[in-house]
This record gives sequence, structure tokens and C-alpha cells, in this order.
Amino acid sequence: MKILVGIVNYGTKNDPWLQQILPLYRALPWQTDIVVLTNTPKDLGDDVEVRVKTPPSNPRLFPYFLRELLAERHGRYDIYIGTEDDVAVEPHHIEAFRDVSAQLEANAVPGFLRFENLPHGGRAIHDIHAQFGWIPGSVRRLDSASGLVVAQYENLHSALYMLTNAQLEVALQSGRFLEMHDKTRDYGYLEAATTHLYTHCDLTKWIPISRLDDFLLHHRTDMYAGWIGVSEATVRRYIHALTALPDTPDTASLVPLKTKMPTNRFDKHHFEAVRTDIIGLVEQAESVLWVGSGEGQTEAQLVQSGRRVTCIPLDSVHAQALQQIPGLTVLSPNWETAQAEIQDQLFTAIVLPEILDRFPEPATALRTLHRHVAPLGAVYATFYNLECWQGVLNKLSLKENRVSFSEGVTYSTHQIHPTTARLVQEWCREAGLTCHITHQVPFMRRPVLLSLGLLRAKVAPTLTLVAHAR
Repeated sequence: MKILVGIVNYGTKNDPWLQQILPLYRALPWQTDIVVLTNTPKDLGDDVEVRVKTPPSNPRLFPYFLRELLAERHGRYDIYIGTEDDVAVEPHHIEAFRDVSAQLEANAVPGFLRFENLPHGGRAIHDIHAQFGWIPGSVRRLDSASGLVVAQYENLHSALYMLTNAQLEVALQSGRFLEMHDKTRDYGYLEAATTHLYTHCDLTKWIPISRLDDFLLHHRTDMYAGWIGVSEATVRRYIHALTALPDTPDTASLVPLKTKMPTNRFDKHHFEAVRTDIIGLVEQAESVLWVGSGEGQTEAQLVQSGRRVTCIPLDSVHAQALQQIPGLTVLSPNWETAQAEIQDQLFTAIVLPEILDRFPEPATALRTLHRHVAPLGAVYATFYNLECWQGVLNKLSLKENRVSFSEGVTYSTHQIHPTTARLVQEWCREAGLTCHITHQVPFMRRPVLLSLGLLRAKVAPTLTLVAHAR
């Protein structure tokens, strides 16, 4: 087997990591050609070809030069590896990639996930995070004998990717393999260089979830550990959930989780840390209905504290994973089915974290939930304050991330309601609820006080609603 390894190495900052990974590629038990693409001449040894490239006007597009190398040498190797300079593969990764590729169509590429070592032990998978979730209905069982199962994850970034000759041929035939692209709402320039394979070059990315250990790569800098990503235990809980899903595809989703805003900051997060802000709101509640559960860290903590917690998941994948949390009652992610499942149950707290504004008719949803509020109970909801992004923070933000209300943000056009305190109050009035809305201001508190509160709506990134029956 012949292997081509193309490594992007811009500047000198990552040279120590480059020196760590080169021996691993040299040690591969196959004929391996190593090419380092850099903007600075370097002596990396006689067995490493160094190509010095002049950076484009935007240096963050430098990784696209890997495409030229792969296209130039198409047909000469069995495996092509394109990678950043701080991640490497071992023989078992390559063998697993070949094995799984042989069971997939030529346009389907087995994808890798990166892990980092946490400071206090354990590992985090940092390619899985935030607004990216597992795609409901994407699970495929390919080989009953080997038990091979693959699924698709929304984050298409690949700091390291492999291609067979057949997969590279598909990408070349797309006619767009050598194009350079601008960043998108989900990916910066660096990430777009690799996600472009799956968004413009007719390839699809599949994670072999039944062989996860063969598709985990160490991001050697560990620079995101504890900051971006989820624990390995959480990932394995989701892998177990995905493999347990029925063969009949279930694509149920509570509401649209991605907006059509120009930035992804308003997309619903699938994975997030414990919501201490919400725990503080419901600390007196005995029973909680959580509408829009993702990973479920906060829900699990509420259960552990002795509360009775029922949840409506974001989608069918989360529904399966949440069932592994002891003591948590999990309903259907289908809104109508979930309503039938709770029947006449009452809850002392109903929680809607950044989810109510994604319902087509929020006032109708509130009216439905109103019937399940116990005496002296309340509805608690949090929202992005779009007045904030329109106002001061909008003017200070990058141009491409601004939200222009003059263009008209509506649910039908953007899959999210333009939440302001006034609009949320109107929803509550229509639902027969009295409410109190707080603008959450984690910074600039002194200017807000000096303005007698007039600046509050412009600088508060979020709103908190507490509503009671009239």
C-alpha cells in the first residue's frame, strides 16, 4: 500500500507539534511519502518534501493548497491524508479507514473525531459541541456479521481527513475541488477548507460509531480541553443511543433547531454545561417539566437533588440518550405526542430554555403548557434578546455577524421569532399568564445603573421570563 501524507504548516508556531507527528508518519509500515506545505523554508529531513507556498491574500485560506497536492498526485497512491500539523494517525486508523471505506459507496467518507486530554484526567471530544448534533435518521447498519454501524454528525470539520483513490476521484469530478471558499455561518476560513469537501465536492462524511476507538485522533495541543467539546463518557452514551435506535428511521424533532439567521449564535445548543441560572430559578420546585432537552446535564443534576423531572427532548437521538439518565422521565420529541403523554399531569416548574421562540405559535404553546402548571407553580423561559444584537452589541460586532431588523426578522423567514421583552409579554398575555421579564446584564452594570435602566435592553444578551396563571 502506498500513502501520501500532506501536512499544512503555516509559520513556526506549531513546529514543535510538527516534530512530534513526523516520526509517527515515518513509522507507518507502508510506503509513505510526506509533503509539508509551508510558507517558510524548513529542513525537516531528507525523507520529507517541503513545498514553500506564497500565502493567499487571506492566510487562513492556506490549507486549500493541500487540494493542489492531492489533485496533482491523483492515481499514484492508495490512501491520501490531508492534515493540520498537530494531529497524526497510527496504523490501526488507516486499516480501519480502508475497511470501512470498502463497505461504503465511493462518495461516502469515513470521518474522524478529535479528542483532547483534560487537565484533571479523562478526555473530551472537541469536535462534538454546541449547536451541532447527531442527525436523526442517519444511522446505517452496514454489516450484520461485523456489526458495523455508521451515522452522520452535523459538524463537518475535519482537521485530518483521508481519501481513497475512488473518493478523491468523486471530489475531482465535482469540478470544485480546487476552489477556495469564504467562511460560512457555521465555519471559519480554516474550518471551511476541510468542510468544503462535504459541502461542495459531492462527498458525504460518516462516523463509524461502532468502531469509535479506530476513528478518534489526539489533537496534541489540547488547547480546547475543558473549553470546547463534551466528555468522552457523554459521547459514548450517545453512541450507545444511536446504535440502539430502531432500523426504521426516526427523524422526529421538537422544533427547528437551526435558524436562518446570518450567524449560528442563535442556533439551539445540543450540548451545554449545567445551567446554574435555571437551577437558581427552580430551586423550590418539586416537579419540573423541561421542554427542549439536549445533553441533559442540568436535568440530571435536578434529579440527583431529589426533584421529579420530566423532559421533552430536542429530537429522537437525544430522546434515546436521555433514557440512560437514571430517574429522568423522557417523553416523545414530537410536540403533539408529548402533550398526549403528560395528559393531566401538573408541574411546579415548566422550563423552556431558548426554545419557546422556535415554536411557530409561541402563545399557543404557552397556553397548552399553562394547563400543566400546578397551583403556585410557574413557567420559566430564557431567550436571546434580539434588541441587544440590533443595538449596542450589534454595532460593536463584526459586520458579517450583525442582525439587521430593517431586513425583517420573522419566524417564516428566519425560523426564530425576534424576541424582545415586549413581544414575550404579548405571548404571555395571549396565553392568560402574568409575567415578569428580566434583562440579564452580566457586564456593563454601572453604565446601566447610571442610565436609570434605559440601556438595559440594549446591552442585555438574554431575557428571563417568570410567568404565573392569572
